[in-house]
Amino acid sequence: MSFRPMDILLKTVSALLTLRFLAPCWRLPCFLMLGVTAGMAFFVLHISRAASYMSDEPETCMNCHVMTTQYLTWQHSSHAQVATCNDCHVPHDSFMRFACFVANGVESQNGTNALDDG
Repeated sequence: MSFRPMDILLKTVSALLTLRFLAPCWRLPCFLMLGVTAGMAFFVLHISRAASYMSDEPETCMNCHVMTTQYLTWQHSSHAQVATCNDCHVPHDSFMRFACFVANGVESQNGTNALDDG
């Protein structure tokens, strides 16, 4: 019998998807628990507008930062036609600076940004 990585991968994935590694009496409760967990995760991602954080839209900044005045000023300026927030406020010169920028943003998500005025 020859070693076939693809066969092993398919058998492993099949076992995981059907929960065959569990006793039959535990499969239904585990499927239900996994379904509830996945449903809750998708719900939280939906209500938190998580997909918006991947966009380049200026409204994304307003999810955390209180900056209505600044946003309205930008929206009615000539910059609105040619630049978004990320064009000026996100580093583009190196991946490490961008990664630090993102890490700093994730770290500051303790609720203090919603209290800032800018």
